[in-house]
Amino acid sequence: MKIILPDEGYTPDDLLTDEEALAFLTSNPLKWENQKHLLVNMAIPKFDISSQIELSDGLKTLGITDAFNEVVSDYSPLIDSSTKPIKLSEVLHGTRVTIDEDGCKAVAYTMMQAEAEFFPPSGDEIDFIVDRPFLFVISYRDHLPLFAGVVNQPVE
Repeated sequence: MKIILPDEGYTPDDLLTDEEALAFLTSNPLKWENQKHLLVNMAIPKFDISSQIELSDGLKTLGITDAFNEVVSDYSPLIDSSTKPIKLSEVLHGTRVTIDEDGCKAVAYTMMQAEAEFFPPSGDEIDFIVDRPFLFVISYRDHLPLFAGVVNQPVE
């Protein structure tokens, strides 16, 4: 998990529009040019945030349109041949990220609703106090981001 704390006077939104910051978010930490090993005394607030977004319009903009049209969609491997044609009517994606004394937990889901008549270290020491709005990214082993978010109101 990467925690990105903007400098005083800057917001997480400032970082989201900065190409260098975005490159850092998706980078492999083992290949950082200026990396050093430090003992970090970190204080971060507990948080539990969630988000849900409807993806249908975005998918259609990306060219995924057949799935939303019962005339051209082909769900035959999933349905009985005697049923009426179906189409996707809604695609929701949701996430929840929690940090507490036990660590970090993150979950995500994507729900697609169909419409049809039949259907239901060691080194120097520094203090890193996260006491203002910040970004976080949780990456997989290949360093591709799985979860990213902004905590605008951290609580002590």
